Amino acid sequence: MIADARLRGLDEVPWDALEGCRGERGADVREDLAAALTGTPAEAVDALQDLDDALADRGCGDRLPSAVPAALPFLVRVAADADRPRRVRTGALDLVGDVCSAWDGAPGPQAARDALLSGLLPLLTDPGPGVRTRAAQALAWTGDTAALETLRERWEDEADPGVRLRLLAAAVRLAGRVGATAGPAPRWPAAPAGEGDPEERMLVAFGSAAAAPADPVPPARAAMDDLVLRARPPWFRAAGLGADGRDAERFRYAQVWIHRALGRAGRGRVTSALLGHPDARVRAAAVRAAVDLVGEFRSEAGRWDRGAGALLEDPDAGVRRWALRLLSTSGEGARPWADRLAARAVEPGGDAATALLTLARLGDPRALPLLLGRARLPLFGFGPVPSRDPWGWGPTFEEVLEAFAPRADALLPHLEERMAGDPWEARWIPPSLAGWGPRAAPLADAVAGLLADHDRVPELLEVLAAIGPAAARHAPAVRGAASRSRWRAARAHLRLTGDADASLDLLGPFSDGWREGAWGLLADAGPAAVRYEAGLRRYTDLRGPHDAAALRALWHITGDTDTVLAALLDTEHPYLGARVLTGTGLAAVRLLGEVGPLARGALPRLRALRDADRTAHAAPSAQGPRGIARDRELVALLRRAVARIGGG
Repeated sequence: MIADARLRGLDEVPWDALEGCRGERGADVREDLAAALTGTPAEAVDALQDLDDALADRGCGDRLPSAVPAALPFLVRVAADADRPRRVRTGALDLVGDVCSAWDGAPGPQAARDALLSGLLPLLTDPGPGVRTRAAQALAWTGDTAALETLRERWEDEADPGVRLRLLAAAVRLAGRVGATAGPAPRWPAAPAGEGDPEERMLVAFGSAAAAPADPVPPARAAMDDLVLRARPPWFRAAGLGADGRDAERFRYAQVWIHRALGRAGRGRVTSALLGHPDARVRAAAVRAAVDLVGEFRSEAGRWDRGAGALLEDPDAGVRRWALRLLSTSGEGARPWADRLAARAVEPGGDAATALLTLARLGDPRALPLLLGRARLPLFGFGPVPSRDPWGWGPTFEEVLEAFAPRADALLPHLEERMAGDPWEARWIPPSLAGWGPRAAPLADAVAGLLADHDRVPELLEVLAAIGPAAARHAPAVRGAASRSRWRAARAHLRLTGDADASLDLLGPFSDGWREGAWGLLADAGPAAVRYEAGLRRYTDLRGPHDAAALRALWHITGDTDTVLAALLDTEHPYLGARVLTGTGLAAVRLLGEVGPLARGALPRLRALRDADRTAHAAPSAQGPRGIARDRELVALLRRAVARIGGG
């Protein structure tokens, strides 16, 4: 029997049956909760960090992990224990807020919500200002009408001006949620927008969508003007902006905060108005806001090209950088500014690389001479490490080579010379050639010669696979490299030789660890890969692993359309929804197009994804050029799939 009252009820929870966000055992969550409740301050802080990983990480899926609602009441108990150190109590409240934010909208048991409310409401009168404000911030996620009234009473009685503003900020968010779930938005705290002091009016104007002004431009401009004059105004601190201390980003923080309260039209109006602001920091934030809009809405593409082109001549380097980045996402829309891009491509600094890559993607004849003009720089001044990061902006050498693929014949002599003369470049150039496909055939001997002792053998195998039959003489070297990446070696062997049986022998027995690349190899092999059918059929079980790329392989091997479609269109698996931009989602769309008219049951979802104005990214804000391009590739894939099915 547990003697410590702080642990009351902890062992009544069936922790062994629960799990965290990343599959953490419920028993481990229980141990961390016990440490947070009764451990030393250092043990408690460490436990809260572990609990943050286990309870607040939504990156591992959309379903609420079973340990989350069970743990919340105990986290509130940590915060309510006046004998615990302040950093432990406030850390627990921060975690409660993080958990509520991460799983906002996910269904959970009413008991957990009731425990949250009953534990947090008394903390609004806690002697500690940090406890009062954090409790209010956590309450803002509940959408509870009674909590809003309690918060109003506490706000009216609060003597500390800073705490009072933070309570108002929490109340604005809570009122917005009450209005969204229980009818019309409450009158308070909307009233201070017309009669409160300037700090309160700012918080009410942009604290939630429910209270946003009909014309957001004047208050948005006033907010930015205020930030120009005062580094961290009280409304800025009360809204929780810039809490990480990066003062240089405060205009961006304010811009994001303002836009969260606005619909698309309001965001566009504010962005347009602030692009011409006299302060360069505000203009830069406005350009970044335009990038956000392009990353979130497909029809925003092209809308900002003229403004971005004009800002390429802005006197501020930061504004020019973001204008160039915005224009780099525009594709053909950047062509009217090709002369300015060419001028930027010869300037010192990293922006020249972005300008040059944008020119190359336009097919501008000046791009190749400009690239060769950078010959003194390692890899022509581009980053060597490949990146698929959808938020990154720095062009990589792999992306540059892909853009210059149509000019491969002109670049080949230069690459051969660099590879022969510099061991560092010989390490990075060959693995970056996959985007050239058969155009890289003149370098096949050099690529194959590196397989024996290169640290990037998997990438070299992908290059040889992309070259295809023109590199067939190197099949023995590919077989010799199979221990470094068996499925890549098997795929390269298949593409070099066309010998499916020998390639599958190289691949070896079925493995539970295979993923998209291996499934693609089996799909390419077709009926010859029938030896793997039994393993692939596990992926048709709706309660099993369920990988669309594996289903595609199964279909190419067996032609079992009915079974594959039944598994593919199961609504429990969001291939054709929130996760369509994952590898399995793209495999699902591709497979449906290959199946053709028999997949007509998928047409409503395919059309909805194709015709949606919002991009398919789960987190569309702040997308870089890779993320924006990937959504456009998805739209093209969806159009082809619908056309092949016959849906129009």
